[in-house]
Amino acid sequence: MIAGILMGAGGFNLYDGLIQHAILHFHLVNEYVCNGAVTQGNNMLANCPQDIPYEIVWDSLGLIILVIGIILWRRNTRVLQTSLVHEEHAER
Repeated sequence: MIAGILMGAGGFNLYDGLIQHAILHFHLVNEYVCNGAVTQGNNMLANCPQDIPYEIVWDSLGLIILVIGIILWRRNTRVLQTSLVHEEHAER
C-alpha cells in the first residue's frame, strides 16, 4: 500500500511540474520570487527565471518519490511471488 501511495504522489508531482508548470503555464511553484508579470497571469518560466530552481527541486522530488514507490512495489511483488512458489512446493 505504501508503494502505491508513493507512486501516486510522485507521479502526480512529476505530472504537475512538467505538464501544468512547464508546458501549460497554469502556475509556478513559488510565485513570490517573481516580479509583477506573474501576478498578472503570465506564468511562463521565461518570465520568471528565479522560479527555475524551485521547479527543478519540485520535479526532482517527484521523480525520487516515484522511483522509491516503484522499487518498493517491485520488491514486494518479488517477495510475494517467492512466497507463493515456496507454498506450492510445501503443499506437494
